[in-house]
Amino acid sequence: MKLHPVFRKLTRLVSSMKFGMILLSFLALFSITGTVLPQGRPESYYRSAYPAWTGLIRIFHLDRVFTSWWFVLLVALLALNLTFCSLRSLPSLLHRMKSWRSADQIRAHPPEYRRSLPDNLSMEEAFRLTGFTVQKSADGLFRARRHNIGWLASWLTHVGILLIIIFYVFGKWFGFETMVYGIPGSSAPVLETGYTVRFDDFDILYREDYSVHQYLTDAAILDSAGQIVRQGVLQVNQPMTGPGFDLFQSGTGWALAARLEKDGQELSHRTLFQSEAYAQDGEDIVLQFMDFYPDFILREGHPYTRSPFPQNPRILYAIYHKGQQVQMDLAVPGTPLRFLNYTFHLESPRLFTVLQAVSDPGIPGVLAGGLLLLAGIFLSFYWIPQEFYGVTENSGASWITATTRRNQALFYEELDRRLKINPSGGTNV
Repeated sequence: MKLHPVFRKLTRLVSSMKFGMILLSFLALFSITGTVLPQGRPESYYRSAYPAWTGLIRIFHLDRVFTSWWFVLLVALLALNLTFCSLRSLPSLLHRMKSWRSADQIRAHPPEYRRSLPDNLSMEEAFRLTGFTVQKSADGLFRARRHNIGWLASWLTHVGILLIIIFYVFGKWFGFETMVYGIPGSSAPVLETGYTVRFDDFDILYREDYSVHQYLTDAAILDSAGQIVRQGVLQVNQPMTGPGFDLFQSGTGWALAARLEKDGQELSHRTLFQSEAYAQDGEDIVLQFMDFYPDFILREGHPYTRSPFPQNPRILYAIYHKGQQVQMDLAVPGTPLRFLNYTFHLESPRLFTVLQAVSDPGIPGVLAGGLLLLAGIFLSFYWIPQEFYGVTENSGASWITATTRRNQALFYEELDRRLKINPSGGTNV
């Protein structure tokens, strides 16, 4: 089918290396910007920290570079460029891998390397000494090649990057990522999977300086009928593979047994996790569990903890009434926290574990793309195509020639060394 000239020009532009390099330059520029500039902060932060650049940040969404529509558009155009480029280049590369130069072409346009064959050396012996397996063409040309698959190096690199982009988007589109957390003895559902994680135990191994050596979560994954489908101990870098998702050890914190009373009558009770707020439906009172100091000490007016063990615990909390903060203080667990006719009870501090549940169906495709990318890079540097030809003239004189895509000088020196030819010794023809 004959394409319209405008569409043909557009296709040629989109599939060109120049267009790809422009896209990569913009992606690199904005990626650097997104790395250097803090992302996801409120607008007031940028007005305060970058007053001269606030307008630019807002117009180009530089506060959320990697999810902005134009960054997604650049990635999509790069994927399109790689697709067209790969489709266009593959036939010519396969033709190049299969085709040979004819004797007439070699005589008319010999490669840079050309040497007379010493009288005491046959053509077959020259090929053997240089490590090439000789073939003889119908027109009497001796020829050989090696590392021929190296012609596909750039193509594999392009396809590898393309697969990584496609399957990364596929994984983000059809996968999910969520957090599940709880104290030992509790359970939590995994988002929209029908499965539940039961937390059997949790422990932290410390070094002598109290830095964390390892987190240990003893957990089980239960199906909707309550049957165990997986069970074991999770550690950092040792996730649990579940049915369609994986569980990773992500973090920890402190949890409290919390109760709210009004006029001495209990309204509700729950487990309150660090950084959570405790609100009661229909009431105007809210308590925020801000921080926890297991071994409290006051140093230069600021709260610190001497150790990670609950030996002298304090709770940092704030109480809000009708949307206004009315109280913020430190308290010993178990101390009643009163405001008007409300009383909060926060006690029994325990460590809770945070697990990250990740489902990414694009991982196999990304892995395949990564392997193709590595294969392409390897071939580019270490598997460079080389061709070796031998010509015998009607006069009986014989000469050899060779070509390669890269490192020509080293390749030619190696051939001279193996054939014991001195290129400056008058043996050139």
